[in-house]
Amino acid sequence: MLEPFLDRKFTLIFAPEDLGSGVSREADAGLAPSSVQDLFYIPMMTAAYGIVPQIPQARFSLVVTRRSGFYIWKVFLPMIVMTMVAWSVFWVDSKEFDWQMKIPIVVMLALVAFEFAVSRDLPRVPYVTFLDAIFLTCFMYVFVCIVEIVAVHAMVRWEMHPLADRIHWHARWVVPVALVLTLLILIPIFFHSSPEEL
Repeated sequence: MLEPFLDRKFTLIFAPEDLGSGVSREADAGLAPSSVQDLFYIPMMTAAYGIVPQIPQARFSLVVTRRSGFYIWKVFLPMIVMTMVAWSVFWVDSKEFDWQMKIPIVVMLALVAFEFAVSRDLPRVPYVTFLDAIFLTCFMYVFVCIVEIVAVHAMVRWEMHPLADRIHWHARWVVPVALVLTLLILIPIFFHSSPEEL
């Protein structure tokens, strides 16, 4: 919103760059994850204080849409790939508990660091977005890998090798299929009612 002083000169004040305002004086500055669709303004008169009853005002509206390609290639795909890395434990021998636990724990730490890096550049909103749901889903399926490893290791220690190997073998396809089904459930939940929350 711009309000001119009484001498009809418009004044636009930029916040200092060290405040991290995100406002740039560059002519070609833009937002990588967003696309500007429209820019319009409404001239109006607004009440003023003191001896001046009203002053002219221009109220600007900027219509911005998110670029889905940015989030697909820079956020969602890396998250899914990191989650798939954790599934490699299902091809490690069930007796190798040490190696099995290292993989999902490293993936979990990578997901935490990735979430901090991504959320730093996103607006803080009070509701759960599709991105939040995908993060939680990836965390949950990495945690499922850890639970499976602990359960199989306990069976190996109790000399229940056939059952441990059977669970370990079935987890190779049950966990990926469950993740795909979860994503297929989340997509209509978030995009049917409020697609702007991506």
